[in-house]
Amino acid sequence: MKRIICLIISVILIFSSFCVPAFSDYDGKNIKLNSYSIIYEKNGVSYRYEDENGNFVNPVPSASYGRRAHRGKNSSLPEKYDSRDYGYITPVKNQGSLGTCWTASAASVLEANAVKRGFLTNENARFSQAHLIWASFDDSDIENDVNNGEYITPFGSSTPYSSGGYDIYAANTLVKGCGIVDESDFPLDINNPADTDGYNSVDYYKNNGLVIDEFTYLPNDVDTVKSWIMNNASVEVSYYSDSGKYKTTLEGDKNITAYYSVGGTVANHTVCIVGWDDSFSKSYFKNTPSQDGAWLVKGSWGENYGSGGYYWISYCEPSFEDFCSFTVRQTDYDYLYTYNGAPYNKLYFNNNNASVIKFSNIYSTDSDEGLNEIGFWSENPSAEAQINVYELKQNCVSPEDGNLLLSEQINLENRGYHRLKPSNSVELEGGKAYSFVVTLTVPDGKAYMPAESPSDYQNADEIAERYNIQYSSADGQSFLFAENSQWVDLNQYGGNAFVNIYTVCTHKNAVTENSAEPTCTKDGYTGDWHCPQCGKTEAGRIIPAGHKPSEPVFENSSDSTCSVAGGCDRVVYCSVCGDVIEEEHITFDLLPHTDSDGDGVCDKCKTVFDADANNLYIAKRAKIRVPQGRTVRYNYKVSMTASCSDLPEGYYIQWYSEGSPVGKKDSNNVTFVTDRLTQKEYKYSAVIVDKNGKAVSAPAGNTVTVKVDAGFFAKFISFFAVLFGLNTVDLNK
Repeated sequence: MKRIICLIISVILIFSSFCVPAFSDYDGKNIKLNSYSIIYEKNGVSYRYEDENGNFVNPVPSASYGRRAHRGKNSSLPEKYDSRDYGYITPVKNQGSLGTCWTASAASVLEANAVKRGFLTNENARFSQAHLIWASFDDSDIENDVNNGEYITPFGSSTPYSSGGYDIYAANTLVKGCGIVDESDFPLDINNPADTDGYNSVDYYKNNGLVIDEFTYLPNDVDTVKSWIMNNASVEVSYYSDSGKYKTTLEGDKNITAYYSVGGTVANHTVCIVGWDDSFSKSYFKNTPSQDGAWLVKGSWGENYGSGGYYWISYCEPSFEDFCSFTVRQTDYDYLYTYNGAPYNKLYFNNNNASVIKFSNIYSTDSDEGLNEIGFWSENPSAEAQINVYELKQNCVSPEDGNLLLSEQINLENRGYHRLKPSNSVELEGGKAYSFVVTLTVPDGKAYMPAESPSDYQNADEIAERYNIQYSSADGQSFLFAENSQWVDLNQYGGNAFVNIYTVCTHKNAVTENSAEPTCTKDGYTGDWHCPQCGKTEAGRIIPAGHKPSEPVFENSSDSTCSVAGGCDRVVYCSVCGDVIEEEHITFDLLPHTDSDGDGVCDKCKTVFDADANNLYIAKRAKIRVPQGRTVRYNYKVSMTASCSDLPEGYYIQWYSEGSPVGKKDSNNVTFVTDRLTQKEYKYSAVIVDKNGKAVSAPAGNTVTVKVDAGFFAKFISFFAVLFGLNTVDLNK
């Protein structure tokens, strides 16, 4: 869901009715301050620095931030890389004949970083160029906006769409709280761009839920730029574009377009770098550079230019200026307080203590708010920033005259816009004045404070060749600690310092409405949450209807026996209406059997619970009677009957021969008739078996031994006995 900054007007509504430090009376005599002016030049994307006499100066160390990008030797970086391979890069834009390359490249870098960081997909990351142009070249027209009246004036009859622009224009627009905005909300028609006067002022400080994290200038060092691309998806750079220096080579069905300007001049075009190739041959260029290797550039002249809108620029390109990049984050604040509606054009410094510069902005929040972050610009790489926050006294005499609430340090590797999150929470009470003091210290050279100063442009020669930037300021807003160890109000010098604060609403006055408790049959509602201060709302949620359970009770209890399990019912009733909510039957364990005589049969329920013990008991108790053995003639059969009068149900008598059962088992009396006997001697046993035929008594004590007479006379008699069916001997008689 998209979020917008709550109460947009109050985002930049800063009152100066709080403490104004009581300095000595100026009497119209301003203290002399040392400064350089930043001159944004016409018809280009280049700027220069001048001292008070109009002489060119270069305050940025040329060793780190010079024009020429030196080829690196970092073996850990791949020789080739293309962010398109990872789905980070959005479609090529087309500026047509407009001077909007600065917004096309900025939007491309912002989109790629949003995709890289997982906030959006490649399909839905499309950011508005038109909104950046509007918020840079027009004021907000919001009556109580302290930055109303701060904007960039196009040259002569030029329009915001034809005047060109700089990376700092896009960066400052985002830093002051304008954007990021979806392209669908502010589309750019290159054939008929919209008149910015027709835009609605309430959309000036709009965003789509994403805002600028930091804006970073990178050293013109190939390895540094490569590492940034790998970590953040892309980099923006400006260079001098000469149409006669591009060369296109057809390889197969693919165009390869390459650029190298040899001499170059001031940069006039800005592009987005998405990759590189260390082995890209210098033979592809119209003018041959000293080495192979080039940057892969996403252009802004549509997909029909180069190879699908992409081309290559040599590492050796001499006109490179300002390798820089944006990172984005999700909106994590409610209010942004700033005095800067237009980019800075002044760098203040001290001569006596050149390595240190200290400055401050004073803000009074509209309500009780938590300090989320402090943002500030630094024109120095490799600097240390000390940030102190003071709650100022009622009659303070300086921006440091108060109670110190916070003291933080941060090491700055590169130039740009930085945001510092306090390590401790700080609550700002509405109506009180707070000073945010930034002290920049650099190891060598001069420390600079970016600031506004319209006087340079009003009085400069060749005004038509320079941008005219409008500023507004008031007493008690911005201060500089001057060389004479005195704080001076920068309003006396026509502008403000660049220190912003980001705050979050504490929601102390938030209310919840329309809440309702659920009943047994009707849904409830947690209520709609609303903060009247920041305007945030949050819809409640449905609380499903339902009973309120009471403690469970146990009913219908019965005890267990050794044969029947007892149990009870566990019942939960609704404490409101009494309905049964839960019901569960709990079964108790059986009681143990009792067996006083060890027969495996329960004394109480007569259940056989131990079959082995019961079998043994039966075997010992039941006595089997078997007939006496005798001698019979050869080929005679023998009939034997075993009997037992006290076998319980489920037990039987079974005859065995040589360890195997023979005949049928039966209760009480079992007769078994043998086959014809031909061996010298036979042994038969009668045993007790259970219903499964398992023997439960040993056969030794119930054995019948039958001997066979195999003599001639016995065999002769048996022949006639068999013939007449008289050869069966009943041993029971």
